[in-house]
Amino acid sequence: MFDTGANGAILLENMDKLHVSAQDANVLVISHDHADHTYGLASFLGRNSNVPAYLPSAALVQAVQSQGAKAQVSTGPVQICKNVHLTEPMSGAGILEQSLVLDTSKGLVVLTGCAHPGIVPIITRAKQMLNKPVYLVMGGFHLLDFSDSQVQSVIQQFRQLGVRKVGASHCTGDRAIALFKQAYGDDFVPMGVGTIRIPPVVDFNGDEIVDIKDLVMLIEHWRQIDSALDIAPPLFGDGVVDEKDLEVLMSYWHQEVLPGSLVAYWKLDETEGMVAHDSVGQNDATVMGGTLWQPGGGKRAGALEFDSVDDYVKTPFILDPSQGAFSVFAWVKGGAPGQVILSQAGGANWLGADVNGGRLVTQLLPPAGGRSKPASLSSQAVITDGSWHRVGVVWDGTSRILYVDGVEVARDTQTGLGASAGGLYIGAGSTRAPGTFWKGLIDDVRIYNRAVKP
Repeated sequence: MFDTGANGAILLENMDKLHVSAQDANVLVISHDHADHTYGLASFLGRNSNVPAYLPSAALVQAVQSQGAKAQVSTGPVQICKNVHLTEPMSGAGILEQSLVLDTSKGLVVLTGCAHPGIVPIITRAKQMLNKPVYLVMGGFHLLDFSDSQVQSVIQQFRQLGVRKVGASHCTGDRAIALFKQAYGDDFVPMGVGTIRIPPVVDFNGDEIVDIKDLVMLIEHWRQIDSALDIAPPLFGDGVVDEKDLEVLMSYWHQEVLPGSLVAYWKLDETEGMVAHDSVGQNDATVMGGTLWQPGGGKRAGALEFDSVDDYVKTPFILDPSQGAFSVFAWVKGGAPGQVILSQAGGANWLGADVNGGRLVTQLLPPAGGRSKPASLSSQAVITDGSWHRVGVVWDGTSRILYVDGVEVARDTQTGLGASAGGLYIGAGSTRAPGTFWKGLIDDVRIYNRAVKP
């Protein structure tokens, strides 16, 4: 996997449409630390954190490790697997960038991110590393501001370096791409994935609401260079945090921002019918039994009221707990010891109240066959006291973590989680056994494909 794009939702949707699984990747490479190459990082690692991530600098180490993946900062040319090499991080305009070099039977294939160090020096370095002819160069060439004569000079140097085919895209620039296409004819490879409007990332602190906390972050970095806060003009700012960024931020003031890592979200705000709609995807759920809609009776607008007899909500398959980091949060009120908030058919009870006092518990367990018998993770936080509580379970790849009302209440370390391919039950146990059905209200159920904090 070479770079992750500017938007995780778009990345994952394109992969799904092409039937390319994130689980098939065994190496991740980031060319350089710019938002349009890294903002899909969390979404990708949310699906597959079992990869080494080769980074051009230490700036992204924390972001990678927080998703449970292994970060490796490049210091020189390296072979990362058979016939696949990386240049050392090369410097250009103060930016460290590494490029991918594939050793194929037809010659070298050089893949670039933006070519900030210069596309010609990158090709030259690739040839020096492996002492072989270059068959194809593809990616961003960073020629946006070049004149026609300057682009023609670059094309001439491509010819002198023996580059046979060219796939120019991204920051190469439309005019430069046209000149490469004219020069290379049938040996020009058209590239692109279509056009889409990418909304700016205005929720700077990731709490899913644009508010004073985000404004303070903007003010603290005023007139500074910070790619995470430089959101205007679109797509990726102008190099400084200023009035343009403030104007965009304020246009989203007090709006809810749903991240691309949110893979299912049932607001449960309907007023009638047998369908609970998924607000972020196509995972509409079916309301079973005599479950009652409670318009205006939830923690956030409406909610569903369950009777502890036969009421529950049935969803399609959302995710397999064994396949990487994920998080689940919901608002609940009521319940009794032993009752379940969320479970997976044929799998485990993800969230519920334990039988010894109604404390929050998860029965997500490691795979069978370990040295010791796995156990549920239980907290000391009682959730069946008749008050509203926001409860959550997070799996970050190494730890099970429970949250109640924004506070971590339990954590342990495990080697993994057991696999399951069933749909989910909201308000019932995984076998829908008597005593597991919830009695009370459930609202605002969210599932993420990464580890998040409440």
